[in-house]
Amino acid sequence: MATTPRLEEWMRLNKERLRHGYIWNEYVQDLYEFPKNFAPPRDLGDDIDIQRMDIHDWPLYRISCRPTPIRPGTMLYCHGGDFVNEIVSQHYRLAAQIARDAGMSVFIPIYPLVPRPTATFEKVVGELCDIVTQGYTEGRWYIDSIGGDSVGGTLAMLTMQRLIRTQSPFASNIKSLVLMSPLLDCNLNHRETIRLEANDPWLGIDGLVKACRQFNRWQVSGYENDIILDLSDPRASPLFGDISGLPPTLLLSGTRDMLCADARRLSARFRNGDTLENAQEWIAGSVELEGFKYVEAEDMVHVWPLMASPEGAEAREVIMEFLRTHRPMPPWLQEQNVQDQATGTDYHQTESDEAGPERI
Repeated sequence: MATTPRLEEWMRLNKERLRHGYIWNEYVQDLYEFPKNFAPPRDLGDDIDIQRMDIHDWPLYRISCRPTPIRPGTMLYCHGGDFVNEIVSQHYRLAAQIARDAGMSVFIPIYPLVPRPTATFEKVVGELCDIVTQGYTEGRWYIDSIGGDSVGGTLAMLTMQRLIRTQSPFASNIKSLVLMSPLLDCNLNHRETIRLEANDPWLGIDGLVKACRQFNRWQVSGYENDIILDLSDPRASPLFGDISGLPPTLLLSGTRDMLCADARRLSARFRNGDTLENAQEWIAGSVELEGFKYVEAEDMVHVWPLMASPEGAEAREVIMEFLRTHRPMPPWLQEQNVQDQATGTDYHQTESDEAGPERI
């Protein structure tokens, strides 16, 4: 994969931070004292509409394309960043492309980052589930896809699994799950992860494990302080959770990414059967099964679909096609179609229809 000198230098510095704990600690403290800007860039395109609301004290951005498509979908997208880094422009540019090419609105929550007290799996995944639920119960938006990159992929899969585990009535409305270079086993101690880390120009194990441990704090009744669960707990590491009820899932990973080990292990579970024993096995190579598509790209680095490269553009088109294939019709439009079929008329979007449910 062709890279620029600037990108190579950035990856080298990030690798050094993640491989050496004391450097990582200083870096995280600097980010905490001097937080980065999380606002969307202003050059996403004249056809892109950006709206912001606050929900549960989080900023929540909605990225959509004008004019509103007749069959709009809505994705909840969780950005990556090792649980410590803020969202960057590449995430917003992907959201704009999804809005433009897949005809979906994209909701991007700005969730709290380590070491803030509310930056935990328990609180963040709970709030993400609330975003899904609140949209349906209030009729304001209809999340029908969840996606994320890197640790955002962790949060995306955990959110989907929690909706299923708690028997949310809205879990069945999620028609697609998109995971780009996700972290799926927060232990980061599997032999395949360790082997791939040596050839990964971007990620390192030590710092990322530290971030996962900080994110893995839970409040338990009867305990004054938060407790730390085993990182193998499926509420922290989605690889060890139930995958039988997941919606159609697209998984992308590159062979120069140490997290490709996690992708291969998840692929093995889908290929060999949904058992925890299979979570320790791994199978390399792309595969497409019913309800599961894994794209393993040779010589690609971590989250390469976000990059402005030919390989990144090709991966993004795979994502767009997957979303277009699995985009459902929203409830308010389903009702309109039923009425149209009963009267024998065709539905054409009008200004009032375009508004759909209450907009943010």
